Amino acid sequence: MHKVFVEYSILQDMRLIYLNHMREWLKREGRLELLKGSVQPGLFVEIWNDDVSHEEYEDKKNRDSE
Repeated sequence: MHKVFVEYSILQDMRLIYLNHMREWLKREGRLELLKGSVQPGLFVEIWNDDVSHEEYEDKKNRDSE
């Protein structure tokens, strides 16, 4: 089994937009888990489970940014 971990921070003025966007992703994609930093505000970690290849992750990321 492969997991992909993606860690990043979101600017405070963009967090509401980001969280709304991620709620939709979480509904569509059962393999995605989203963690929020408790010590560092704005820090997020995506965990992609169940054999997500790097290529598949990149494809999802690229489709979403269009």
